[in-house]
Amino acid sequence: MTSKRVQWGILLSLLLSSATMARAQQASQFHDRIAAIVAGSDTAARRQAITENLKSLGIDYRLDEFTVTQFSGSNIIAEIGT
Repeated sequence: MTSKRVQWGILLSLLLSSATMARAQQASQFHDRIAAIVAGSDTAARRQAITENLKSLGIDYRLDEFTVTQFSGSNIIAEIGT
């Protein structure tokens, strides 16, 4: 009976540690994606980093250009889920 408990304990520990490692890897990837956006020197560079991230994730998007008084730019529109 004790050996079964030890086996289950080891299995549970392995499962938990691999889940923790997966989350750490996801967090690292998220950090890298955000760092690439923040590193952009201007709006165009940041927009490019965002759209590259969306493309790499397989997320469709579109750019909606706008002008408000003397300011213009583009909104990145992505639909996630339906």
